[in-house]
Order: sequence, then structure tokens, then C-alpha cells
Amino acid sequence: MLFMYVDFMTKLMAPRPYPPQPNFDPPRLTPLRKAIADSTLGVLTSCGAQLKTTRRSKRSSLEELRH
Repeated sequence: MLFMYVDFMTKLMAPRPYPPQPNFDPPRLTPLRKAIADSTLGVLTSCGAQLKTTRRSKRSSLEELRH
């Protein structure tokens, strides 16, 4: 089943409009110091989901960046 996030959030937030998502320029790439084959790589991804039992932080990470 196809999931349309913006459509979902628009309906969820109605009648308030869903704010447009930011469109960032691609990040500037840092030159590699050694070959990828000789490196250890890690990938971290998150959808932002939290368990009901997870304590909410006082500030979001975006709010932290603004201060």
C-alpha cells in the first residue's frame, strides 16, 4: 500500500495547513582520507517514531540547534 506522508499530515492537521517541507541544498562532500574499502562505515536512520513509554525530551533537537 502506497503511503503519502504529506497527504496524511494535511488531513491530520486540517483545518490548519501543513507547512511546506524544507528543501536543503545537498551537503558539501568532505574529501576521503582513506579508501572506502579500507574504512569502517556506519549508517544511522530514524523515522522519529517513539514508544508510548519513551520519555519526551524538554526540547527537540531542532530547538537545540536554534539556541
